[in-house]
Amino acid sequence: MFIKSTLLFASLAFFGLSNGLFAQDESQNVSDEDLEAFVVIYKEVQTENKKIQQKMVGTIQAEGMEIKRFNEINQATANPNKEVEATTEEMEAYNKVTKKVKKIRTDFQEKVKGMINEAEDMTLEKYQEIYAELQKDKSLQKKFGELMNG
Repeated sequence: MFIKSTLLFASLAFFGLSNGLFAQDESQNVSDEDLEAFVVIYKEVQTENKKIQQKMVGTIQAEGMEIKRFNEINQATANPNKEVEATTEEMEAYNKVTKKVKKIRTDFQEKVKGMINEAEDMTLEKYQEIYAELQKDKSLQKKFGELMNG
């Protein structure tokens, strides 16, 4: 679903996984305590993410659009080689929705920043470093999975 992929992309962009930000050849050592603190916050972020997804779906539907149609128009507008086939009314609704969704996404990012900054043993920078390390360290991914499921 587009909404989920949008949130995932927004989360990845938010957590600084752009090229070069964490361009370190050496692996960052993540302590068990840091990973545990990360997991606690990550679970909270996931819960909030589910709420945001529901809010986005509600926003789309409130403008009289179906999720499937919104996704079709969105994919077409994102592809410069594809022409958008939509009525004027659909495009007006789509434009309203995208503005609202952008605001929802921005609010979500700010809330996540606040959740991280409020945590006792975590900073935004440390959270980003752990997140980046999880992308490349298989053993850390295993520990993370165990903590998430345990």
